[in-house]
Amino acid sequence: MASLPRSAEDLTPAMLTTLLRPAHPTVVVDGVDLIGATRVGVATATGEKASTADRLTLGLRYAPGCDAGLPPRMFLKTLLVGEDQSGLPRAAPAMYRTEIGFYREVRPQLDVEAPRMFFGDLDDETGQFVVLIEDLSLRDATYPNALGSLTHEQAAALLAELAKVHAAYWSSSDLHEVFPWLETPDSGENMEFFRTTGRKIFDKQLKIDWKAEIVAGLGRSHDELWAALWKLQVLMEKEHRCLLHGDAHVANTYLLPTGGGLLDWQFCKAGNWASDVAYLIVTALDSERRRSLERDLIAGYLDELARHGVTPPSADDAWLLYRQNMVWGVAVGWVMTPPTHHGPALISANLQRCVTAAIDLESFKAIS
Repeated sequence: MASLPRSAEDLTPAMLTTLLRPAHPTVVVDGVDLIGATRVGVATATGEKASTADRLTLGLRYAPGCDAGLPPRMFLKTLLVGEDQSGLPRAAPAMYRTEIGFYREVRPQLDVEAPRMFFGDLDDETGQFVVLIEDLSLRDATYPNALGSLTHEQAAALLAELAKVHAAYWSSSDLHEVFPWLETPDSGENMEFFRTTGRKIFDKQLKIDWKAEIVAGLGRSHDELWAALWKLQVLMEKEHRCLLHGDAHVANTYLLPTGGGLLDWQFCKAGNWASDVAYLIVTALDSERRRSLERDLIAGYLDELARHGVTPPSADDAWLLYRQNMVWGVAVGWVMTPPTHHGPALISANLQRCVTAAIDLESFKAIS
């Protein structure tokens, strides 16, 4: 295994050359520039915070004739441990392992808009990891979030990409044989973490006044909310499985002049399609726009499945699954996310959208 960087100072031309050479043997990096960085728990000038990894944009200069066809900029996800970072929460290694598994093993099998990876590795002993992917700004990508609202066309384009992912292994009996590291809605290292530690995080986060105020609109106790989450996971475990993005909120997407794509695959799993679809729609659209567009967007998604050779669920079955899956966005998606991840403005916007949708759609009643 190549030595992985632990500080920005480690990102030397020699290290980048070493990381890139397994897949690109002729590359020689001559210079590295740190163009931009978003650190876990450290807000940028616009208030943005990274969630589960430090994110750096690197400018690369190559020796003459030795670029191996690689671009002049790359995007790096890693963990940089310094005095300002040592006390911050880090994600479980399973998340990093999953993302690397997706880019190494799954991404080459899919005709989907997602970044190209140039290097990825995880040190299981230290938990240190590196994912080095294309800098999508070179393709004029923009990055939406819940502080805005997508158009019908933009949301439909992203749902079409999800349909490609889901259709590729729809009701596949050998999905876990092909990718044995995939988790499911009710099993795996991440779900075990949520089961054993998640309730403490959940209760702690609901002591934050603004979160408690938003969630109070549901009119349900913390025990009821937590029980509903696990009832949902059991229900989704029984449904026909396909390959999921697993964390398809709108900030894990990007928009291009000709469509859009999907980022941050650390929760990629085998599960029910509605988990991705519900999470994308509810976070991508303001509540008024969601109410007017959600049925049409779901119908369009089902049509996309059929276009890819899948027999889609009925409209009624799809609507029920969509309603039920709002519970995940409330309980795990945005109650459990600490303000050190993403920042209060984005978290509150996402949480408000999820709570409003759960009320509108009677999601907790739909589960029971």
